[in-house]
Amino acid sequence: MADYKLSELTEKAALIATDIMHIRTVGAIDQKITGTNLKDSISDLMNITAFIKTLLNDPDVATALATLTIPFSAFMKTLIDDVDASAALTTLGVTPFIKTLLDDGNVATALATLEIPFSAYMKTLIDDVDASAAQTTLGISAYIKTLLDDANVATALATLTIPFTAYMKTLIDDADAATARTTLDVDQASKLVAKVADYTITDADGIKIVDMTTGAADKTVTLPTAADNDDREITLRKVDSAAGKAILNGEGAEVINDTLLWEIIKQYGYVTVKCNGTKWVVLAHEGAIYEQWQVADVGLVDNQIWQECFNLAGVSPGKYKMEYWGVLRTGSSLGIYKYMTLSNASATEEDNKYTGYVRLCGDALLEGHEIFTKSFIRDLAATTTLYLNAKKSAADAAFQLQATDAEAYIRVTRIG
Repeated sequence: MADYKLSELTEKAALIATDIMHIRTVGAIDQKITGTNLKDSISDLMNITAFIKTLLNDPDVATALATLTIPFSAFMKTLIDDVDASAALTTLGVTPFIKTLLDDGNVATALATLEIPFSAYMKTLIDDVDASAAQTTLGISAYIKTLLDDANVATALATLTIPFTAYMKTLIDDADAATARTTLDVDQASKLVAKVADYTITDADGIKIVDMTTGAADKTVTLPTAADNDDREITLRKVDSAAGKAILNGEGAEVINDTLLWEIIKQYGYVTVKCNGTKWVVLAHEGAIYEQWQVADVGLVDNQIWQECFNLAGVSPGKYKMEYWGVLRTGSSLGIYKYMTLSNASATEEDNKYTGYVRLCGDALLEGHEIFTKSFIRDLAATTTLYLNAKKSAADAAFQLQATDAEAYIRVTRIG
């Protein structure tokens, strides 16, 4: 656009006004200035291009789109020229039925247009403006509305006046299974750890199961303080077949079933204990079995005193089922008593309730083989060596424990 001084702009504006209001003589012909002449005069003033002048002179949108060379179809040009929504819907081919449906003022009217057989009750429900209004229509009491509005399970339980503890409310509010396991303190439950050396379980390590590989030497797992682990459950397992024992030990003077420790001798044996806040109680166990086998004959002195056949060492304190089995041989059995006992000392009878005996009557025999087997329950207050002792009531040079052909054994199984 050209630059004009204020005086020039004023002069041109006066000229345009003169064109509008008066008649100019052009080539001796008087002519009134028309709107076109006015637009041309303004266009000349603003230096507008001929293309824009044409566009400005287009009488409607369709002509303007043609001038702009926009490839609108005749259908689209008609749609754009439609004067209102009704005309546009007609151009779009919308049927009168759908136009009526679109004009319906609310859901109830629309349902009537659609001829859907909704009852007045359902129409009211559909027209309800919010959940509260819908609940009223449905006849839901204020109490249930409050319950439905409760933000979480804990608040709902309070509304229901269910006496759930804070712990249970937390558990119910847990967002997923992992969080619930943490609340239940079982997220680490499977905190199964494998050990090959002595280990002390702590209050916070979450360990539930210890699989111990002992090798040839005993390995000890020490339990945490009972006072800090009420209701906690722990299992110790021995997973190898080597000679070492897996030992579960209480902390300090704390006890397991009233003893300081629990030994597992057999492979895959285990003990499961639970804390009551004061001590650890055995829930289940297997494999706490001490055994000693004798596979060679043992010659016994020719007199009538107790003599040791063999022994089982290192039985830890606890309650046990004790068993022994053996064969005593004599050169002549007629009228002779033979005795076998399990004792806590060598070559003695500790108590006759642990003793078995046999007396042979009848014809004299060249040899006598008597089988002894006995079982009983016994408590041991300290680590003990158990001795299988034998004697006879008369002199006999052939007296012996016959173990070459029939093995003798002592077996002690912990039961408490």
